[in-house]
Amino acid sequence: MKRKIVCFLLFLGLYNNIYTQTLDDDYDDIDYYDFIGIYLSVEYMTILEKTKNYILSKQVNEFDNYYYQFLIVTSEAILYDSYSDESYRKVPVWDIMKYKFEYNNGYFVIDNYGNKYKKISDDIENWSDIHSNYITNTLMKELLDQGEIILNEYGFIIPSLNNKKFETMTQVYIFRENANLYLVDESNNYYVLEIKENEYLIYIIDRRWNKSAIIWSKKLK
Repeated sequence: MKRKIVCFLLFLGLYNNIYTQTLDDDYDDIDYYDFIGIYLSVEYMTILEKTKNYILSKQVNEFDNYYYQFLIVTSEAILYDSYSDESYRKVPVWDIMKYKFEYNNGYFVIDNYGNKYKKISDDIENWSDIHSNYITNTLMKELLDQGEIILNEYGFIIPSLNNKKFETMTQVYIFRENANLYLVDESNNYYVLEIKENEYLIYIIDRRWNKSAIIWSKKLK
């Protein structure tokens, strides 16, 4: 048992040394601590901003062109999102050796497959909330600007719906047409957000994830 622990600690030390060396090689005159933070895939961000469809962005990534949805760069490791649950995994050391770090009007990480990631926050502790807020800001910016919804930690509040709270569901396993984002409330009821050209609609969904009834809609002013 002691031998296994020693081997693990030696591996962890090697990982951290290689990781730090990789950062130092790319940073030059930039403080490598500036790179610590949360990064989102540039391709994912582009799809989300263009389509305003989170579910589609997940579908493209699942079946067409795999990339990590986000990376968490710490002082000791790079972590990536897990598709099995709302957690993260450590990027293998042999992949880290091929990563690149860039500063060009923002901080970027390029992984070993050439996928590019852009830093969106320094706060690595609240990565889930920050990602949820990014999704809400991207899909529902007009409603935020008009005061129709209010951001909270995990999603948003609709004042005109008795201040009902919705949490954005970032883990998606079911894909439906005309579904932009899945939501859940405090009572574990599930909903789907549909965005049309100038209208937002929220439907409650049944156990088969099919739309049941509209509970809220808003046309842009």
